[in-house]
Amino acid sequence: METIPATAGPFRVRRWPSMATPENPKRFELFRLSAACRGLIESVAEYLPEARWQRCMVHFYRNVFSHVPATKVREVSHMLKAIHAQESREAADRKAHAIVDDLRAARMNTAADLIERSVSETLTYYAFPDIHWQKILSSGS
Repeated sequence: METIPATAGPFRVRRWPSMATPENPKRFELFRLSAACRGLIESVAEYLPEARWQRCMVHFYRNVFSHVPATKVREVSHMLKAIHAQESREAADRKAHAIVDDLRAARMNTAADLIERSVSETLTYYAFPDIHWQKILSSGS
């Protein structure tokens, strides 16, 4: 993993050799940020226009939990983890839509809106071979 300094702060870049092309064997495929910081996203787009961005799931979960009653955090946590446990992007999208409906039925509309609007930012890893998913998902990688 390489760290590239940016005006707004450092961001981490992961080079995925198995995804490189013969024309560009050192192509960057993915970068991750610890949060959805617009300044960093725009900085990376300048340096690595072909890179893909994935929002940190831990920070996404925390954002959702801030709109959920304390007594429901555990239940919502299981719901969010179920999205990311799916075997394909399409299945994850379907699960996310079902969870949004469940949250609205439970009168947690702000959390439902946040998931509906932003969950796709946490699903970038599905574009890579599944052998890489765990490393992409791990905050320590």
